Amino acid sequence: MSDRRVNLLGLCGALILFPTLILAQGTWYGDQDALWKQQAGVSQPLVELATDLRAIARTAAGGGWIAIDGQSEVIHVDSDGVILEVVDTDVGVQSLAIDSLGRVWGTRPGLDDVIVISSGEGVVATHAVGSVPYGISIDGLDRVWVSCSYGNVVQILDSDGDLVQEHAVGFFPTGITAARDGGIWLAEKEGLRRLSSDGVTIWSGVAGVFPIGVTTDLLGRAWFSCQSSHQVVVVGAEGVENIIDVPLRPLGISGNGDGTVTVLCRDGSVVVQLDPTGQIIDQELVETPIGSGDLSGLSRALVVDPLGDVDGDGVSNQAEAQLGFNPFDIASTPAVFIRGDANRDGVVDLSDGIEALLVIFGITNSTCLEALDVDDDARLTLADPIRIFDHLFGGGPAPGAPYPEYGPDPAPTDGFPCTP
Repeated sequence: MSDRRVNLLGLCGALILFPTLILAQGTWYGDQDALWKQQAGVSQPLVELATDLRAIARTAAGGGWIAIDGQSEVIHVDSDGVILEVVDTDVGVQSLAIDSLGRVWGTRPGLDDVIVISSGEGVVATHAVGSVPYGISIDGLDRVWVSCSYGNVVQILDSDGDLVQEHAVGFFPTGITAARDGGIWLAEKEGLRRLSSDGVTIWSGVAGVFPIGVTTDLLGRAWFSCQSSHQVVVVGAEGVENIIDVPLRPLGISGNGDGTVTVLCRDGSVVVQLDPTGQIIDQELVETPIGSGDLSGLSRALVVDPLGDVDGDGVSNQAEAQLGFNPFDIASTPAVFIRGDANRDGVVDLSDGIEALLVIFGITNSTCLEALDVDDDARLTLADPIRIFDHLFGGGPAPGAPYPEYGPDPAPTDGFPCTP
């Protein structure tokens, strides 16, 4: 029996199961004909459009709200492109943002106000703001920040829409996004700015020409798209860190759950993906890509409160959003497991090493292959059950996290499927 076991191990020593890539939800953008979803560098159409798309506010669950250029309506779309509702907004909407209650806030430059949309009810409130409101963002306190382009101010509203503060900023403020440590990042026609949670300017600088959009990455840095100099400017805690040349007229820009940043270069007719160092790692030719706002739906979960747990399900906002789940919905949560607990009975023991061998040899199946990747190297090999045995009986290293308590995969980008 022992010889036969050794032979089996020898025959299968090179056996490797490669992971299924777990991706955060893809990026949305528009062109003159449709709303598109791009994932892993490949685009697919979701909804036909009559003209350009203007603004996008994605939900953490994968759907989103979109505003169409020159049309007085906001459209609610699910993750598969099914139109759920169309809301009449009287005049066109420039920018959109979603609060923690799922309500949609939009700026209406034509009426100098912001509207609040509730799913299934339509427009439920309007609030007057400064002259020609452009960008809108919602911080971790559910306060609404609005950039008023002709007034050269930023206004802060509470969750009821009442004006809390107004702060003078530079000339012609446009794109705005919540910052990791409170406050906001702001694009202005002649510069870049960071405001504290109290609205005080704590940094400003000049880089690029005519910044128009801004997003944040996993490190809390701001990435500004500069439409006239055809550059992306990266700003960290100490100021400008990088200036990246991209194709003509970058407009829409959005951070992704894997740390990359997607840029829509309208006149260059390309969607560009940048790695955290600013290197172009992917480009897709797209005719006049367009769309501003939260194109991936991860801004709030990953930037405003990444380590928080809004729905109280024991899984951080960041982990849920990276896996494509809604961090604001208790009914939507990723699986939790114990690494090494192959049979998912809550403990790691001899039976788990045996179960892992059976799965690797194809004798049985598993509902959580990630639990079998004991050394968390994104491969399933004989080294994984051996590590279980070595830990249990030889004092070897413990399985990787999560262990010994239940938890989500701390690095889900490269991993195996695991069902709840």
